[in-house]
Amino acid sequence: MNLVACSGDWLAGSNGEPICQGMLQIVTDGNLSGFPEITYAQANILLGSVVLLFATVWGLRQLRRVF
Repeated sequence: MNLVACSGDWLAGSNGEPICQGMLQIVTDGNLSGFPEITYAQANILLGSVVLLFATVWGLRQLRRVF
C-alpha cells in the first residue's frame, strides 16, 4: 500500500482539495502497524489454531454441562 506524506502542513483548497505546503513524499512501507507481515501459510496456521482452541473450549463446556 502506498501512502502520501507531507513534510509541511496540509491545507484545504477552495474546493476542499488537500494542499501540501511542504514536499510530498511517498511512503511505500506496507508495514505501518509495527508488527511483522505474515504469509498466507502462517495466517492459515493461526486461523486453524484459533478454530481448534474454540472447538476445544466449546467441547469441554458441553462435557461439563452433561456431567
